[in-house]
Amino acid sequence: MPPNTTVSPTSRFPTTHVPTASQSTCIDGLITSPITTCPATFDCLQNCDFGNVDTSRFNIDLSLELSSIIDSKSAYMSARAKWMEVVTGDLEPRLSSSVSSSGRGNCTNPLPTLIDDMLICGQDVAIDGVGQVLGNAGPILVRSNRTTGKRTTLIGRMRFDSADVANMVQNGSIRRVILHEMGHVIGVGTLWGINRLLDAGNNYLENTKASNVWKNDWGCVATPPVEKDGGNGTALGHWDEGCLGDELMTGVADRDMPFSRLTIASVEDLGYTVNYTAADDFDGSNTPCCNGNGVSFLSTHELSDGGRDAAILYGQNVLSESQLSDDLRLLVEDDDNGLTYVGDQMVVVLYEEEGHIFEVFVKKNDG
Repeated sequence: MPPNTTVSPTSRFPTTHVPTASQSTCIDGLITSPITTCPATFDCLQNCDFGNVDTSRFNIDLSLELSSIIDSKSAYMSARAKWMEVVTGDLEPRLSSSVSSSGRGNCTNPLPTLIDDMLICGQDVAIDGVGQVLGNAGPILVRSNRTTGKRTTLIGRMRFDSADVANMVQNGSIRRVILHEMGHVIGVGTLWGINRLLDAGNNYLENTKASNVWKNDWGCVATPPVEKDGGNGTALGHWDEGCLGDELMTGVADRDMPFSRLTIASVEDLGYTVNYTAADDFDGSNTPCCNGNGVSFLSTHELSDGGRDAAILYGQNVLSESQLSDDLRLLVEDDDNGLTYVGDQMVVVLYEEEGHIFEVFVKKNDG
């Protein structure tokens, strides 16, 4: 991609843009961030085309602050490539100068001048030592489409416990975990509510792209099964594992996880343009609840009540720390740009117990 990229004349933004990425050598798709305060034992990195505006495709900019002694970089780049294969349509860029610092997450790397189409801040941070909480992920700032009203992620975060990343790299789970978490940043599960894709009974809506795949492609009855276990504030962020087993966006992340047409359809329901040929081989007609008989897979791994409580407590702390005052929220939420701050509304927590990785969707505690 050329260093100066022309923006569509219909855009409200400048017609040329010089990327903010450093001019250091591009290695495996990444370059060193221009930040001068990167911790001594960390690598601060960006994708090589960071900050470029390309109206012909969907783009994810990665701003990474990762431990230099553990190589998780390739997992981020692999997940980025896959999601950019799944999502294909360009979204209107947003000037980062219009985004208050409070709406940018915790990344210290500089933002691109224009965010096109999404910025994800990935960090290794200290959380609770080896095991238990592995990290968290979710959208921070979402944009509204001026025509459809659909809300898609502009800025999101992915944070992993630096004490656990080495184990995830060693046991091979890091790639599928980051692929899954990036899906939550994009909005699968996390933005179902704000986009009104669930009915009053928290069932996925009829007359949606995902329901079309479920019923017409796979021949199943009712609507796609949403996870409802876990109680108030933790369910509704994944497909039901008891039905869909190891599909990518179910709530257990410690085995092979095929990327199904159902998840791609749900991404389209969120307002993205998608590519169904990017799906893996997954036949939903063979799932036990396809015919509405109430049968589920016999799950051999369930998160204990104590583990769930610990994950919820951690998630609520993350949301509390992300809470904005009314004054700051007014600065972050820009009516002209259609921005909404959701960093204090929901977060997905990864929790390890007895060698298995579970996910808990934590929403703001209204009580």
